[in-house]
Amino acid sequence: MKTLHHNLQGIRAERLVLMAGIVLLISSVAFPVAAVDDAGYRSVFARGAGGRPLALGGAYVAVDGDLSSVIWNPAGLAGVQRKGVYATHTDLIGLGFSEQFAVMALPSWRLGTFSLALRRFAVDGIEGRDHSGVITDTNLQDAESEIALGYGRSFGPALRLGMNVKLQQQELAGYSAAGLGVDLGAQVHPLLALGRESRLARGWSLGLQLRNVVEPNLRLLEDDSHDPAGIRLGTALELPVGRNIDALAVVDLEKTKSMDPRLHAGLELELMELLALRLGSLDGMMTAGSGITWRQFQLDYSFENNEIESVHRVGLGIGFGSTTEETHRSELEREERILQERLASAFAKQNEDRVSELVRSVRVALQAEDAPRALDLVATLRVLEPDQGSLDKMESEAYFLLAASQERDDDLMAATLNYGRAVALDKNNQRAAIALDRVRKESSRRNVRSETIRQLFDHSMAELTAGHLIAAHDGFEQVLTQAPNDPEAAAMRDQVRQTLRIRSEAMADRAVNLAESGRLPAAREALAEGQRLDAACPSLVRAQSAIAEGEQRERDAQRARTQNSHTNREVPVATSSLPAAVPSPPTPSYGSLSPERQREISDLYRRGMSEAERNRRDNALRYWEMVWSEAPDYQQVADHLKGEYLARGMEAFAAGDLDRAIQYWEDTQKIDPNDARARGYLARAQEQRTRIREIRSSTE
Repeated sequence: MKTLHHNLQGIRAERLVLMAGIVLLISSVAFPVAAVDDAGYRSVFARGAGGRPLALGGAYVAVDGDLSSVIWNPAGLAGVQRKGVYATHTDLIGLGFSEQFAVMALPSWRLGTFSLALRRFAVDGIEGRDHSGVITDTNLQDAESEIALGYGRSFGPALRLGMNVKLQQQELAGYSAAGLGVDLGAQVHPLLALGRESRLARGWSLGLQLRNVVEPNLRLLEDDSHDPAGIRLGTALELPVGRNIDALAVVDLEKTKSMDPRLHAGLELELMELLALRLGSLDGMMTAGSGITWRQFQLDYSFENNEIESVHRVGLGIGFGSTTEETHRSELEREERILQERLASAFAKQNEDRVSELVRSVRVALQAEDAPRALDLVATLRVLEPDQGSLDKMESEAYFLLAASQERDDDLMAATLNYGRAVALDKNNQRAAIALDRVRKESSRRNVRSETIRQLFDHSMAELTAGHLIAAHDGFEQVLTQAPNDPEAAAMRDQVRQTLRIRSEAMADRAVNLAESGRLPAAREALAEGQRLDAACPSLVRAQSAIAEGEQRERDAQRARTQNSHTNREVPVATSSLPAAVPSPPTPSYGSLSPERQREISDLYRRGMSEAERNRRDNALRYWEMVWSEAPDYQQVADHLKGEYLARGMEAFAAGDLDRAIQYWEDTQKIDPNDARARGYLARAQEQRTRIREIRSSTE
């Protein structure tokens, strides 16, 4: 009760007074207009049905989202969000006159909303007399019923259209007749149609119902009974008027060919989406009512101040199942999962075919004794499929062929290194083991070394073969300390130094990229590794500067967050109703966009999905990139982009375009820095690029 009292105090009086004034002004015109009714025939069905609409004076043609809309304006069915049933019952004015109304609605986000309604009016206790006036029956019954099949559908956010097909039937004293009728309806949000986006634009609507476009014609005895065609025009305005309080003002103008115009009006206050209070004017007669909505249950009460006797109605509604929005979202997620699975399957198949082709190419290169080509292909395979079981053997064979070529060219130092690599990769490569022993003996014969120096030299070569560059460098330095004129030791030391410099530069580049993307801990690790490899590498200075700039950005951001926090705490509660400010998110969010821009983002995303399904990958990528740039949290756009970047990177890498592949995989990490696949591909590709630099350096 305290909360309700507080909410009532918070009502924006000016809005409520304005809305009530409009309703009362129009209603004051309605009463005298109704007085000039020409008393033409009107069907009992023309009064409408439903607790909420009748409590609002029958002004309901512009209101949507209610199951009763099937009677008042079938276009309003398009706003129904959940499957449901609704029913009302009353015994009218104490004359044995009863009324029943039941309706069921089945909304679909894809097809629109279908509805089935049943209405029945009955009068008991009618006397039957013959031609001479003698009473023949004291309890005849007159019953009229109507079955209506309705449909409503939205055409964008501003327009809804609907149609009713109904069968009316009457039974009286053993006679019966039936007739078929059709209603049409439309609703429009004018401001939304003009491109305006606001609470007012969403809350103001116009409605039109063309009732009995096809008139039901019933003949009981000799005379035809028509339910005449009619038209309803109306408007509805729904706006918040206080904290957790919404107001709805509605006005309708009704006209049939046998009746002068009538005006209906109503006003509703909804408190905390729980309790509704209603007041209206139905053809000059006061109406009122209330409603309670709790979870998926709805209970309505309506009152009519009828001239003969007051009328009370009670209605009960139950919603069930998911809303159309939830169903739509679930269906989109299902379709996206299917597409993701299809894309992942295609990606895996392409990669499998690519790996098979590369393996075949390696074997062709080995048969042709093209060792450099075979080594390049194996390096590509190690990036794309590091778990390929035959890689070590194929690479060992390639190193053996390369070393054999170097031995023939009398380059014993290089031959020793590569025979050693062949043995390290495949312990069962006997040819490489025998050749390694042979070139070592020949190298020792040509370079007279003591046993100690020879063992130290061989140990340094083994360290180099195993990739332990710093240990190999230190070993060759020791050899040169004891044998300054050993040319092979000097050459190997210089080669190792060059390799250390190249790897240190690679670590510096990696540290810069990591620092610029905000991953400072990983950047510091890369810098430390570069310093360990070659502390004098000039590129390390650039890496240190990039890390320092990143650390300064972090301090500035932390200072800004702290200042915002202090500022918000210092604002007195009484001077501001705004919530405490929070730091701006690092990337834009779909929820922060305007509704109009959200619709555009959704459209771009759907276009991307459509293009992907047609295998138009370039078009799909462009659409997804536009979506991600503004709303990276929208549905599965990040996953789609990651998958596409990964696939394109692998294609580029397999084609030998290493730099382009690395760029694609770096783009993947911008979307998700923790993606393990991109991180693995990127690390191996960077190693491959460093290796290429080392090879080029050793051949210059």
